[in-house]
Amino acid sequence: MYDNYNYPPGADNKDAPWNQVDPKPIRIDCTACYCISKTMPVVVTDYKETDGSYSLEDTNLEEEFQNDVEAIGIPELLDKLQTLAEDKIQTLKEELSLLNPSYNTLGETKIKKEIAHWEKILQASKQWIVDEFVITPE
Repeated sequence: MYDNYNYPPGADNKDAPWNQVDPKPIRIDCTACYCISKTMPVVVTDYKETDGSYSLEDTNLEEEFQNDVEAIGIPELLDKLQTLAEDKIQTLKEELSLLNPSYNTLGETKIKKEIAHWEKILQASKQWIVDEFVITPE
């Protein structure tokens, strides 16, 4: 009788889990939907004052938020991130062009890696869609 090194019966079977090959990774399109919020001050000019208190029942808070130059929402942050990433990529490319690759291959590799990182950030910050925008008073 064949011993097979004390492995359980069927261990040498091609269908055993350790003989399986993982499928090759593929890239698919998915929708990522985040629901995030932040409490922040918003300057409101469309309100009613009665007996020292303020009524916001007829106030369009979304419009007030859009008109407040100090209230910065996610779309504006993403736009700014794109601009900063583009500036950083340009600066790094200029820095890379000034390097002498025969003397500084480590520095060149580091800068190329950083450029790739900022290019990923730039791409990730594009094409976001605001599905819902709600402002509620605290």
